[in-house]
Amino acid sequence: MDKLVYKISHATNNLQIYNTEDEFAFFSSWFLEFGKTTAEIYNTEEEIIYKITKKFKFGNGEFLMKLKLKKGKN
Repeated sequence: MDKLVYKISHATNNLQIYNTEDEFAFFSSWFLEFGKTTAEIYNTEEEIIYKITKKFKFGNGEFLMKLKLKKGKN
């Protein structure tokens, strides 16, 4: 199995990912709003390709995680 190597640049709530040739690959940002944490992963055209949401359910003390893949993307 081949390994992929990426360079990651992190600043506050943003990540920028570069491939081995220092070529921009994709970026991510996350935020917290109303008890829900959301992360969005964008491609080089600044389109959302993944959206990850973590929400705390106050009634029973559970965390709910959802991963959404944009239709038509691999």
